[in-house]
Amino acid sequence: MNLPKRLKNLREKKEETQKNLAEVIGCAQSTISAWEHGHLIPPADIIEKYSQHFGVTTDYIVKGVGEPDEIVNVSFYNDTNTIDKEEIPIPYSFIKPYKPEDVRALRVFGDSMKKISIYSGDIVFFIHDSNPSDGIYVLSSNNNDKLFVRRLAFDIIDQKIQILSENDSNYSEILKDKEKNQLKITGKVIAWITRYPF
Repeated sequence: MNLPKRLKNLREKKEETQKNLAEVIGCAQSTISAWEHGHLIPPADIIEKYSQHFGVTTDYIVKGVGEPDEIVNVSFYNDTNTIDKEEIPIPYSFIKPYKPEDVRALRVFGDSMKKISIYSGDIVFFIHDSNPSDGIYVLSSNNNDKLFVRRLAFDIIDQKIQILSENDSNYSEILKDKEKNQLKITGKVIAWITRYPF
């Protein structure tokens, strides 16, 4: 399927007229028709509007890559244990099989996880996990509501939790008994978006 057919298919799947879509996109109905017939190519800002309106990725619209991927909104935490009003739109396939309402996002600050390619400014996506196992977690301490990201290793035999940094300092701390109660596990990281290309 080529670009004009994808544009028309998205509109028809939503049972939307060219006139209605033109009002949403902010152009003339004849322009929608020209795009759907391949007489004109929509500019990048219009592709972005299509993406947001139809809830699919721009890659799907332009290149036909994969199936249309539904765009969902995930609640965004600030650096404390409170949700911002802001939400971040992402392709549903990025967080699948989790429900969007169960996933939270947090911007990472600092270099404690750079060995596994989580850099300052990156965004991690996490879920509440009632059965913790070794992995990357969003944490806070009882003394401070500030959120941070670390690797946790659980020793169920000795009832210990090891906190590990993934940077050159190789910081490690082992928590036992009462010390474990000072650590609040907010959620387990399921994915992240890095701002550095590889």
